[in-house]
Amino acid sequence: MSGIIGIDVGGTRIKYAVMDGERRLRFEGARDTPPETDLIGALCGIVARLKSAAGPVAAVGIGCPGIIDDDGRILHSNNIRLKNFNLRTETETRTGLPTAVLNDANCAALAEYACGAGAGVRNMAMLTVGTGVGCALILNGELYKGFHACAAGGHVTVERAGKKCNCNRGSVGCLEQYASATALLASAKRAARRFPDGLLNRSLKNGGQLTGAAIFAAEAAGDPAAKRCVEEFIVSLGAGVATILNLLRPERIVIGGGVSAQGAALTDRLAAYAKDKTFAAFELAPYEIVPAALGNAAGTLGAALYAEKICR
Repeated sequence: MSGIIGIDVGGTRIKYAVMDGERRLRFEGARDTPPETDLIGALCGIVARLKSAAGPVAAVGIGCPGIIDDDGRILHSNNIRLKNFNLRTETETRTGLPTAVLNDANCAALAEYACGAGAGVRNMAMLTVGTGVGCALILNGELYKGFHACAAGGHVTVERAGKKCNCNRGSVGCLEQYASATALLASAKRAARRFPDGLLNRSLKNGGQLTGAAIFAAEAAGDPAAKRCVEEFIVSLGAGVATILNLLRPERIVIGGGVSAQGAALTDRLAAYAKDKTFAAFELAPYEIVPAALGNAAGTLGAALYAEKICR
């Protein structure tokens, strides 16, 4: 059986692999994301290398951040700076392979629903916490694409007079300005300066790099700077979770991205926060908030699954 190439285009890295007939990923790899002017060349180079390594390939699936229509045209993307660009047509023309293009959060949700943390429910929401905050919905067992294939959960307003966002309209107070990994790291750096004797500030002075894992570890060790920024992060992300629960009542919300490595230490706190912010008692409308199960493979696998569905 021919394989299907899955490519997950991120703001800083591109991950790729070939999915076999049993939904296993083979020939996995990654590279830096080039400038948008070189993106097509990079993608075609990846396809050529995977075809050479894996043998027959039936199709290509590409996950990208941004608003993408059903024809595979990127209408707008903050992270890779492409606008009104038909990625599907360009890739098909240069590779000769049927290609499907989908928003990256939708790709991750497809994979988690089929093979990961979303298995066994009919309604699932996924928040991917990374450079920004992505959102995807599985409703009644089907990916909900809405108009132009993107649920913009990262741009719900959580602070009415808040920080300006880099989204299309330049809104203020968007969720991803407070609950993304980018926001968490920025908050930790500010908090470290306010607590010069804390673990975070000592790490920065010694040339260390702050990561989400390091911030949560410092909080667990009692660092006051880490405690403050993690609590603010939980409140902001919890506001987004509560909004989804109030609007859609999914049985399960999956938290993806690097922050999901915190597991129940994160999701239990989100659940506790959301429980007090959602209409109706939890006992009447129960839900679960769980970490993603597939890690960095979710976007790549989901892109391949989407291509399997659309191109065959």
